[in-house]
Amino acid sequence: MTKTEKVSKWLTYGGVVSYGALHLVDNCVYTYDKLIARVDREDLSAVVCTKVFSVTSSGHRNRVIEALGERGMTFTAVEEPEAV
Repeated sequence: MTKTEKVSKWLTYGGVVSYGALHLVDNCVYTYDKLIARVDREDLSAVVCTKVFSVTSSGHRNRVIEALGERGMTFTAVEEPEAV
């Protein structure tokens, strides 16, 4: 199962799971200790931080965006984690 598929599954079922430095907690996505996304499953939407912290965090963000697309969810991009 790819990381995108794992995130997609989490988008459907929620819960708390970690895959290395990617942490999916309730409705929040963290890379290392940085909040990079918040999901609203009822509205089928999310807010995603586009700030670059590292190559790994950029990969995590991209997997989240791919998974949102697979689920037909929309997202709003913000530049700082505080705006998530």
